Amino acid sequence: MKLIKTLLLMTVLIVLGAVVTGLFMNPLWQVERQAIVAAPKAQVFGYMSALPNWAEWTAWNKEAYPDMQLTYSGPASGVGARQSWNDGAMSGYVEVTAQEPGQSLDYLVSMEGGKQAMDCRLAVSGQEGNTAVSWSCRGDAGGNPLDRLMMAAYRPMIGRDLEIGLARLQQRYSR
Repeated sequence: MKLIKTLLLMTVLIVLGAVVTGLFMNPLWQVERQAIVAAPKAQVFGYMSALPNWAEWTAWNKEAYPDMQLTYSGPASGVGARQSWNDGAMSGYVEVTAQEPGQSLDYLVSMEGGKQAMDCRLAVSGQEGNTAVSWSCRGDAGGNPLDRLMMAAYRPMIGRDLEIGLARLQQRYSR
């Protein structure tokens, strides 16, 4: 009986510690990665700004999610371009919210009917065939301390996905 009480007390203390930790965590988060792509800026930006190309270079594709269904609406690129997905486990969309032609692309990722969202930006700079690509995503985990803790776990996964996409861009232009 004493062992059960001790285990129960330890469990309560761990949960309480996690909640208190989450209360003091900043709800705002950001992940950013960069890479150099061996191609002209206009070529790289033109390719990555067209949402139908994303299944070829991002980490979010049929290779990783075989059951994923993609649909598109609006223009192929530019403000209003939208890619929706459903992979059986999760659904959502990516929508371009702002674009500075040849420079940057801002987009919203909305998942689970808007319960989860993040704002992202792809930006390019450089000259003479070497393009620096910067990819960042940010969001607000809100007031729930458990959501804040979960976001601390998700940030490295988001970073890994950005790295995969940037590496695929590099591979595309290294051929």
